[in-house]
Amino acid sequence: MAELQIISDAGRDAGRRRLVNCRCACGTAFVARLDNVKAGRVKRCPDCRHLPEIDRPTLELQPQPEPTSTVLPTNATPPADYPLAVKTVEWYRQEIATKDEAIRKLDQQLSALTVLLAANGVQPGSFDQKSDAQQFRETVLTANTLRKEKKRLENELHALESVKAKLPVLSPMQSVMQRAASLRGQKQ
Repeated sequence: MAELQIISDAGRDAGRRRLVNCRCACGTAFVARLDNVKAGRVKRCPDCRHLPEIDRPTLELQPQPEPTSTVLPTNATPPADYPLAVKTVEWYRQEIATKDEAIRKLDQQLSALTVLLAANGVQPGSFDQKSDAQQFRETVLTANTLRKEKKRLENELHALESVKAKLPVLSPMQSVMQRAASLRGQKQ
C-alpha cells in the first residue's frame, strides 16, 4: 500500500492552488497541496514526516470519483469507507488501545535491544543491515512519536467527552428547528 492516499478534492488555498484530502498509511487524514503531493514533497502526514525512511513505495496517483454528498442520520456511525469520517468516542478509544499495544511491543523490542547492546557493545551494521544501535534509536523515536500521538488522542477524547456532557440531547426535529432558528437570527 502506498504511504499516502488521495481521498478527494478539498478546494483551493489563498494562492488558488488545488488542495486535496489525503490519508497517511498510519490512518491520519489531512489536507495537502496537490502540487506538493505530485512532486513528492508530501509523502506522509505531519505526525509521520519525521519518522525514518524505510523503503518507501512510490506514490501512485489514481483518478478519484467526484465526492458525493452523504447525509448520515444522527444516530448512525459513518461507514468505514466514508472519507473523512466523524471521530466518535469509540473510535478514539479504539485508536488509543491500538497505540497502547504498539507502544507495549516497542518497549519489548527496546528491552531486547538494550540487553543485546549491553552484551555485545555497539557493533557497526553490515552493508545491507542496520546496526543494533541504529535500530535502538529508530525504535526509541517511533515509541516517543506513538506516545505523543496517544496523548493527543487522549486529550481530544477528553475534550469530546466534556463537550458531549454539556450538550443537551435533541431529537432530530428539535435539531432542525434550532438550526432554522439560528439561520433566521433568532434564539429558541
